[in-house]
Amino acid sequence: MNQLIRFAIALITVILFSSFFPADDQDEKMRAYPNPASEYVTLRYLSEEMPVEEITIIDLTGKQVKDLTQDNQQETGALVERADISDLHTGIYFIRLKSGGQTRSVKLVVR
Repeated sequence: MNQLIRFAIALITVILFSSFFPADDQDEKMRAYPNPASEYVTLRYLSEEMPVEEITIIDLTGKQVKDLTQDNQQETGALVERADISDLHTGIYFIRLKSGGQTRSVKLVVR
């Protein structure tokens, strides 16, 4: 019974968290691959007008676990960044990108 309760709580957490940080896997402006990943993930983002302000990886509790923001981010254009995620535990995360007052996120599964 404990496993069923834990599973239900985890499922509800994912559903609620996804509503705050929608992850649209079909978003042409932001993709993370491979997904699932285990050691490295590549983030591709198209910033047509505004510079990238912040790129972070957050866990299901909303805690920032990794900051991928670089001091030398491109102003605009295509951004491709390869990130080492080998220090992350197995689980579900979100890569969150802030640019021009907008926030985009994509779900990342680490195995």
